[in-house]
Amino acid sequence: MGLARCVFVVAAAAAASAAAVEKKNEKRTMRLMRPQNLMVTQLFNDVPATANFSWPGARTAAQRGKALVYTYLNFEDDPPPVSYENVLEGNQNIIGLYTYFPGQPGEPPISESITIKNGLDSELEFYVAVHELLHFGGFGTTHGLPAATRAATESLFRSEFAGVAQGDPVVGAHWDSVSGTHIRTGKSAEAEVMTPSIGGDAFLAAATLKACTRKLKTANPGNYCISDDMCDGEYSVCMLGQSTTPGHCNGTHVDVEWPHTDGDDDAFLAIVISACVLVVFVMIGIMISWVETSYSVYDRLPPGKMNL
Repeated sequence: MGLARCVFVVAAAAAASAAAVEKKNEKRTMRLMRPQNLMVTQLFNDVPATANFSWPGARTAAQRGKALVYTYLNFEDDPPPVSYENVLEGNQNIIGLYTYFPGQPGEPPISESITIKNGLDSELEFYVAVHELLHFGGFGTTHGLPAATRAATESLFRSEFAGVAQGDPVVGAHWDSVSGTHIRTGKSAEAEVMTPSIGGDAFLAAATLKACTRKLKTANPGNYCISDDMCDGEYSVCMLGQSTTPGHCNGTHVDVEWPHTDGDDDAFLAIVISACVLVVFVMIGIMISWVETSYSVYDRLPPGKMNL
């Protein structure tokens, strides 16, 4: 009887382990439906038209969306290339997909993909890119918000919004339940970019950035904020971004660079190359001058004599 019980326990454990592996390897998809009454113009215009961040497969509007996200979240991993399809999963109302196969707990996914519906106008494509990149960053995914930071994220939300109902916010695949008015922008919580049925004038909340826990290349200069009272300690000053985006808690009133784009690195490289080219031309000029001077001295010597 004892042996039979032991065999049963081992078999049950093996079955549970197999189920866990199967669940771990199960494809997960975050679907973005076409929103009602969405206005993205202000958020779109808050990102300079010259801002771009290279992203394989992405068109200009999506690259502009990446420039916004990477201003705050410069992820260590590159996002997957973007693909465009006329119809997503057979549903004309789906405008964006983030699909992934979960990896080990606390680790990035095994594989990922981002798909945007073809034919969207620039502002809507920009919004879809921002939304899917925040999912890539971990928002609402199994590789995203760990339990240890959930309370801090929800606390930040309640600091950022006025009139929040009891029990809100609820973080699921999106902000599944939110209420209140954003203190800085005066916009409804339902207009935040990570709500599932966004309506109104879109904006990006500091709490949304807090919920993206994918590993970054460089540490953030403090927390995200909309006012100084959300900052403390070494980083006691809130340096605000544009009107529809949050700021960073910073140590001084020296603003953080906004937006960060690939152009920053390209500009530095261009300066280095220009300096090297200038040095080369100066050296060539010096050598030509030396050669001409040498020939001139040689031509002035009397016949039969050499300048030794």
